[in-house]
Amino acid sequence: MSNYRLSALRNKGWIRMGIIGAATVCPVTAMLRAIGWFSDGDRGLEQAATFLVAGVVFWLLLGFSAGWVMHGFVVRLRESDEDHDEPRSGPGSTPQRPTAAHAAPAHGATAEHPPRRS
Repeated sequence: MSNYRLSALRNKGWIRMGIIGAATVCPVTAMLRAIGWFSDGDRGLEQAATFLVAGVVFWLLLGFSAGWVMHGFVVRLRESDEDHDEPRSGPGSTPQRPTAAHAAPAHGATAEHPPRRS
């Protein structure tokens, strides 16, 4: 069984939502025209066309820009157990840990002559 995770930061989902919303405006416009929400005659057709175009443009703009806008508000936090356990010396500084290059060499070993393994 596969797991699905919803993410507001992925663009594909927002684009799909915009396309579905834009496609939904077409039958909504026809239904509103049928129940007499727009005026009669040519004026009503003009209102319906304006409603249709504005709805399609709105949904497409929303779909193509929502993911980008959400990325603008993201604050990435790095959380780990080590950060909570060790005190920091100053704001934004991380403690230095010794690496293999800084570790003390084995008995009589140097960079040119590594220790022998028996």
